[in-house]
Amino acid sequence: MFSTKPVATIFAAMLASQAAAVENNLPTITATPAIVNVGETFSLTFAGTAPNACGLEVVSTGVIADQVSIVVRRGDQGRACAEVLTPFRQPIQVFTPGSSARAGVYKVSVVLESQSDVSQAAQPIAFTLVPVRAVGKPEVRPEAGNWNFENGGAFATSGSGVAFALERQGDHVVVMPSFYDETGLGRWYFASATQSGNSLMAQLYEISGGQTLFGAYKPPSSVAPFGNIAIEFISPSRATAWITQPSDAGLLSPLKVMPISISRFNFGLGSFNNIFAGTWVLLSDVPNGSDTQHLNFSNIQNTGNTQRSFQSGEFRLNCDANSQTPSSLGQSCVLLRGPLQVAIFDRLGFNQLQGIDASGKPVRLLRIEN
Repeated sequence: MFSTKPVATIFAAMLASQAAAVENNLPTITATPAIVNVGETFSLTFAGTAPNACGLEVVSTGVIADQVSIVVRRGDQGRACAEVLTPFRQPIQVFTPGSSARAGVYKVSVVLESQSDVSQAAQPIAFTLVPVRAVGKPEVRPEAGNWNFENGGAFATSGSGVAFALERQGDHVVVMPSFYDETGLGRWYFASATQSGNSLMAQLYEISGGQTLFGAYKPPSSVAPFGNIAIEFISPSRATAWITQPSDAGLLSPLKVMPISISRFNFGLGSFNNIFAGTWVLLSDVPNGSDTQHLNFSNIQNTGNTQRSFQSGEFRLNCDANSQTPSSLGQSCVLLRGPLQVAIFDRLGFNQLQGIDASGKPVRLLRIEN
């Protein structure tokens, strides 16, 4: 009953499904350069297949904060075009002269201008993320484990019916979401990709019809493209996921877009007021090597719903708490040694805190025992 066949079968089916997805000529957005640093600019290429020989035209490009909105229209307006499927490739300049990219993750949407009624809301037909790295600042490394809907997060578009199992090995991340379908049955999905900056883009597959728990081995009867998943990692324990899916099988069909705020699920570390209690090691880079300090934190104080404090000898870790997101960690922690500030951590996980020390060098706190 034990076999290595399922893994090989699943991935073979995935490759076949991916080839089928390419044949669907879904539009894509790619950024150049592939790795963007703060202060640089990037351009975009929008490519796909148009329903006729006139292709598509770019109407406008707008950048507001970290949102990039590109409006396109079909090129057959006011002229006759041969009714033949035609590949298109549109280069798009994102930034005006003198402007450049800021640190973070840009959300890029391409929308199709309505042909019948310009007063109608433009329809998104493509979506992607473009990460921009801050030089000298390490990328967010998401913690492996169980993630679910973040109560009070930026997007209240989903609820407790979503879950994500996430595994990271090096830069490679595997995400296995599970949702309920329209009939109330649970569904299993799979995505795998290399993390780029603080983001992940991958095709999402729906897997069904495989071996039952006590049944004889059989490969999945279906490993079908479901859509795409894009994830922005805010911290090791918080993220935003966008699930996108074409609304139909037509060319340039509108996308269904579901943004979901997610966070790691705390099921064994007790109250969030005691979340950082335990033994940790402080790691910082120094000229002569790696300086380490073991700290054994115990909870000592909670100031309403705004702060948690933990003591280890002369060290104190002061962490903010957000009452709007009670199931998640706060935004930052400050490590003090007596009256002196040792480090500020702005990327908080259950098992790691990432930040900078008093001299501005990267520093981490790693949990070694609860």
